[in-house]
Amino acid sequence: MTSVAAEIGSSASSYEIFGKLAKGGMAEIFLARAATAAGVSRFVVLKRVLQERASDLQFLRMFLDEARLAAQLQHPNIAQVYDVGRLGDSYFFTMEYVHGVTLREVMQQIGGQPVAMGAVLAIAAGAAAGLHHAHERIGVDGRPLGIVHRDVSPSNLMVSFEGHVKVVDFGIAKATSRSQETYSGTVRGKISYLSPEQASGSVIDCRSDIFSLGIVMWEMLTGLRLYKRESDYASMAAVVEEPVPPLPPGCPPALVLLVTRALAKRPEERFQSAQQMLEAIEHVAASLASPLSSAALSRYIRELFGSRPEPWAGIAPSSTRNIVTVNAEPLPKELILPPRGEIDRQLATVHDFTSSIDPMELRPTVALALPMSEPTPPSYPHYVPPPHAQAHAQAPPPQVRRGISPLWIGTISFGLAIALAMTARVYLRKSAPAVTTQDDAGVVAAEEIDAAVEQQATVEIDAGVAEPVPAAGATVQQQPQQPQPQPQPRPPTGDPPPPKPRTRPATPEPSTDWKVFAACASTGASKSPTNCVLTACRLRESGKALKWIAKVPANKRADLIATCKIDGVELEASKLPD
Repeated sequence: MTSVAAEIGSSASSYEIFGKLAKGGMAEIFLARAATAAGVSRFVVLKRVLQERASDLQFLRMFLDEARLAAQLQHPNIAQVYDVGRLGDSYFFTMEYVHGVTLREVMQQIGGQPVAMGAVLAIAAGAAAGLHHAHERIGVDGRPLGIVHRDVSPSNLMVSFEGHVKVVDFGIAKATSRSQETYSGTVRGKISYLSPEQASGSVIDCRSDIFSLGIVMWEMLTGLRLYKRESDYASMAAVVEEPVPPLPPGCPPALVLLVTRALAKRPEERFQSAQQMLEAIEHVAASLASPLSSAALSRYIRELFGSRPEPWAGIAPSSTRNIVTVNAEPLPKELILPPRGEIDRQLATVHDFTSSIDPMELRPTVALALPMSEPTPPSYPHYVPPPHAQAHAQAPPPQVRRGISPLWIGTISFGLAIALAMTARVYLRKSAPAVTTQDDAGVVAAEEIDAAVEQQATVEIDAGVAEPVPAAGATVQQQPQQPQPQPQPRPPTGDPPPPKPRTRPATPEPSTDWKVFAACASTGASKSPTNCVLTACRLRESGKALKWIAKVPANKRADLIATCKIDGVELEASKLPD
C-alpha cells in the first residue's frame, strides 16, 4: 500500500480573526487564531490576497507557490508556513507569528547609528543559518529544491523579543519546483540589495543571497546605505561597478575580511555557501570574545523597543468583541499541483545541463521503461548475443569508396571563386586613375590633400556640385581628353526631331574625384561631408557613401540619395542612419 502525503490546502480550517496587522499592494495581513475540534489553538499570521487581485490566475499561482515553497522549509531561523486555502472570494496562507521587529525597524530606531557589533554577528549568523537550510533543502522526490531567496534585505529579516532571527517572505524566491516562475528578463528584489549577477540579468545561485547578506552586514556596521542612489539605474550600476567603501576604522580586521569577501563582485570569490559564511561569523565572534547569544540579542532589542506585550494579551478569553470567525475552504482542483507520474519521477533523476558540472563527465543515470523493438544487451561478462546479432557482427565491413568528397569539391570551388573576385577588385582599384600630389622634394604630402579639400567651396545640393580646386603646387595627372562628338546631320523636315538624351550636370575629372575621395577617407568626411558623399557615389563606392551620409544634415539627405541614384548608386533607406 502506497502512502500519499496530503497536499497543503486540501482540507478546510477555521480561524478567528483578531485584527489587521498590515496591508500592501497585493495582500493584507491579519492576526488570527487557528482552533481545532480538540481544543488545540495557536496564533498565526493570515496573509490574504486582495480581492481585486483574486481574479489574476497567474498571480494566484505565484502566491500559492510561495506558501508551498515555505511550507517545505522547517528551520528555527525561517518563519514556518502552516496552511493555505480559500477564504471567501480570495485565497490565503497562514504562517508563524513572530513577536518582534524587522531589522529595518531596528536600524530606524537607532537613527542611522551602527548596530552593536555583537548584535550584527548574531543577526547575520541566524540569517546565514536559515538561508543555508533553504539553499540545501531536499524535496519529497529526493531532488534539491534549488531555492534562492533573491530578496535578502532588512525588511525580510525579523528579530523576536526573545532574540531569535527569522528569514521571511519567500514570495519571489527562485526554485526548481515552482509551478509558476517569475517573469524572465525582469529584476526581482529590492534594487539596493541586488547582487551583481541579479542586476545584470545573469544566472544566479545561492551566492547571490550571500552578497545581499553582505550588504546588510555592511549597513549594520556603518549605519549608512551602501548602494542607495538617486535612481534605480544608478543603484544597479553601483552594485555592478563601484568598489565597496571601507568599513569604519574601529571594525576588527577579521570582520572586515569577512564582509569584504561576502561583497566580492565575482561569485567565485565569495563564500561558496551560506554554511561557510556562518562558520566564518562564528570564528570572528569567538576571536572577539562575543558569543552568538540569543539572550544578549534579546536584551539589546528590549533596550531599544522596551517590553511589548503580544497583541492578544489584552483580549479576555471570553470576549468576542471585534473577533470574526471564518471558515476556510480547500483549494480548487485547478490550483492544486497534480501528483507526479512515473515518467516524471524518472525524468527528474537525470542530469540538469544548466548546472556547472562538465557535461563530458556525465554518464546515463536512468533508463526509462519504454517499449522498444529490441532490448539493449546488458554488459554481463557471459552474455551471448542472439543469432541475428551474431550474423550482423560476422558480416564483412562495407566497402569504403575512395576519392574526394563532393562536399570538398564544392568548398574548394567556392573558395577559388571568392579569391578570383577579390583579385579582380584589387586589379580594378589599381587600374583607376592615379592621383599624386608632390611637394618641392617630390614627397607625397597628406597636408596638401587636406588643404585641397578646405579650398573647395561647399555647394548646396540644390545648386549642383562645384568643381574642386586643386591645391597649390600640386601636380594632377589627368586623363586624355575624349574626342568631341561630331554634330549629326539634321533630319528631313517631315520627320520629328530625335529625342535629346538625358544628361546630368558635368562632373569633375576622374582624377580629381579620386583625389577628393582620398582626402575624405583620410579625414573621415568631417570637413565637407556633402562633397564626400557625391564623390563616393560617382566612384561607385556605395559603402563609403552610406557611411559618410550620416554626417550630412537630415534635411539634405533626400537630395543626396536622388543624385547618387543618377550615378547608379542605390542607398537603401533601411540602412540609412536615423
